[in-house]
Amino acid sequence: SRVGHVLETLKARGRQHALVIENVSGQQMVRGLLSLSQLCKQLGVTVETTEVANTFLEIEQHLAHA
Repeated sequence: SRVGHVLETLKARGRQHALVIENVSGQQMVRGLLSLSQLCKQLGVTVETTEVANTFLEIEQHLAHA
C-alpha cells in the first residue's frame, strides 16, 4: 500500500488508526499502528474525517445524545 491509499482508507472508514499486520508462517504478527493525525502531520496535509457507526447500538447512543 501507498501512504495515499492508507489515508483514503482511514478517511472512508471514519477511522483514526490502522493496525499493520503481517502473515508469518501462518500466524498474524502485529507490525505497527498507523495514526491518521501523525501521517497528516508528517505529510503536512489535513484530512477531515467523520466517525462511522458500526452497530445499531452506536447509532442509538449517538441519537440519544443529539
